[in-house]
Amino acid sequence: MEEKINDQQEVLLVKNGKGKKLEVVTGIDEKNGKLKTAPPEQENQNEFLKINKHENALENFFSNFLRQVKNPTQFRFFKLPLLKIKAVSQLEDLLNNPKRHDNAQEKINKLEINPKEHQKLVYVPIDVSQIDWEKLAKNGIDQKLLKDTNSLDRMLNWNKSPVLLPVNLNSNDIEVTIKARLSFREVEGKIVLNIHPLREKPNLDNQFYGINFTDQDKHNLLTTGNAGRIINIKSQNSEAPVYVSIDKLTNELLTLNANNFKVPNEIKGVKLNKGQQQLLKNGEPIYLKGMTNNKGEKFNSLVQISADKRGLSYRSKVSQQKNNETLNDNRTVNIPSQLLGVTLSEEQQNLLKEGKSTKVQGMRDQKSGKLFDSYVKVNPEKKKFDFSKNNPDLPVTQTTQNERVINQSTTRRNGPKM
Repeated sequence: MEEKINDQQEVLLVKNGKGKKLEVVTGIDEKNGKLKTAPPEQENQNEFLKINKHENALENFFSNFLRQVKNPTQFRFFKLPLLKIKAVSQLEDLLNNPKRHDNAQEKINKLEINPKEHQKLVYVPIDVSQIDWEKLAKNGIDQKLLKDTNSLDRMLNWNKSPVLLPVNLNSNDIEVTIKARLSFREVEGKIVLNIHPLREKPNLDNQFYGINFTDQDKHNLLTTGNAGRIINIKSQNSEAPVYVSIDKLTNELLTLNANNFKVPNEIKGVKLNKGQQQLLKNGEPIYLKGMTNNKGEKFNSLVQISADKRGLSYRSKVSQQKNNETLNDNRTVNIPSQLLGVTLSEEQQNLLKEGKSTKVQGMRDQKSGKLFDSYVKVNPEKKKFDFSKNNPDLPVTQTTQNERVINQSTTRRNGPKM
């Protein structure tokens, strides 16, 4: 049992400045703000800062590190499984003598941790005394309302209220009350109220930052809340690659810069292969089994990058199926411009629209991340795509004859089996 626990644990190694030795992090001295370390020896294991894959020890450490330690940029950090602590000397040699090793930098990059990537976890919550409550009262917002709706703590941590709240607005001496999510933002050193009003429906038909949504984008946004791809929006004479999502409470369209999101190697204890990482990076959903939640329970889920969550969103296949059924009750199947990572030609799209099959090569399976080829055809009854190895538009007998010809040809080339 102890070996199983150790297998799940990692330790944090640190290299100080131009020093050649690696030490294991044990913590931070709160009195002087200095980093505490120990030699990477088995006898010091009880002192090591241990990182459990399903806990937040790493995030907590870097939160304190960036806040307390002076000159944090002089340190380099690396993560190593506890059971491989004896391999520290090999990592030291990689760092000190990279020319002796093949792909040294690539190996180093897999182990190194950049504290800057954890700076988003290090923030200063808003002090409640910074809020102009008299000004908020004009909008019908007070501290009690925010507390009673569990909104205050979230808003003090720079998040939106978890629910829609009534907000009074005054326009041309006419007072109206709307429903909206609320958040705080800083403008010229002052904390001001940000109002995110409820919209009747998402505005998907007009231009959005200089781009028009495709039919597939609209379908994805309405069923999953996410566009399902990276979209290059135009802003201030420049383009930016973003993920686009819908705020499910307000129907507001939101963006997340794709350059600012690093796809993880592991999600809730499940390691991702390169195919799965690429699908996520593209904005597509992947289905993961055997993830572990904060209670230590196993669960399966569709996972996708969400601009609404500012990170990863999780949804069950059942809820996804219900969303699709609700949307498609009175609609035909949308023919996408891209299917499982493959851009469909105009001819392929037209064949699908006409109810015919087309062969698509190089699609990527959402579960395994592996590439596969298949005939694709619209199933009008189930309002989805059917995938098949053989061409469904050909009669079964013809397909069988074709296979027989191929088999006979192969036999002639290879000769009879003895």
